[in-house]
Amino acid sequence: MKKILLILLIIPFFIFATDKQNLSDQEIKEKIIGKWNMYEFFDQANIITFHDNGTVSFKVYICDNNAKKALYNGEYIHQYKIENGAIYVGQLSIKDGFVQKLKVKSIDSSALRLIYDMPGYPSDKEEVNYLNTTNKDTLPFCKYNKENPFRIKVDNQKLQADLNLVQDKIIESFKKMIPKDLDEYTVLQDVYKNNNELFFKLSLKKVSKDGFNNEILRAFLKVSAVNKYCNMDSTLKILQQLKMIFPDGASYIYSVEDEKPFVVHVDDSSCQK
Repeated sequence: MKKILLILLIIPFFIFATDKQNLSDQEIKEKIIGKWNMYEFFDQANIITFHDNGTVSFKVYICDNNAKKALYNGEYIHQYKIENGAIYVGQLSIKDGFVQKLKVKSIDSSALRLIYDMPGYPSDKEEVNYLNTTNKDTLPFCKYNKENPFRIKVDNQKLQADLNLVQDKIIESFKKMIPKDLDEYTVLQDVYKNNNELFFKLSLKKVSKDGFNNEILRAFLKVSAVNKYCNMDSTLKILQQLKMIFPDGASYIYSVEDEKPFVVHVDDSSCQK
């Protein structure tokens, strides 16, 4: 039953391409080394640190402006390299991985402004701002934080509207192929969404009612989903993109005949930090 699940994956891999600045690769590296606070963008206010050994760390914070809190959501460490005026950050050893591209609008010793260059994506042409906070003890730059130096407002309603369009297109593509045998045990019956969560409705074949209620089978379904989602071990771009497009994760709804469905939900919180 190795192929029993259709799994969401993403390769966290970024490109920052220089724009309007004739900087050498060495000059770019010298300018980005250090810690940078990102102004809240789509409910996140991350803190990233470029090191001179070719690694970069991402501390992810989710902004809860109503409660005036920044919720820590883990730290991720990747490699980066600079070639021909572009900064590559991510799992560099993975061929043909998912790539985000951001043009550098401006960069100096204190501030960094990037523009998404991702046609067809909700964040395309959106601006992301960073402040150099090297050697400073700073809080995440959520909107409620008065220390936040940026005054540019992100239209989250527009971003969500654009995201809905992309989500609907993906679901429409899935619906064209259902019902679909995923393997000898699993049939994909329906795909739909609720807010930013993706749902897969699946029926199991060659599984009895007793077998369906077996704790071992259910544990296998859950562990497999979490393992695939968190390890990000695929290079298929369509799968890599789903996790970004459905940020609230995915739920797999398994059923056998008239038995009560078994639901497995996975999202970033399912992964060990």
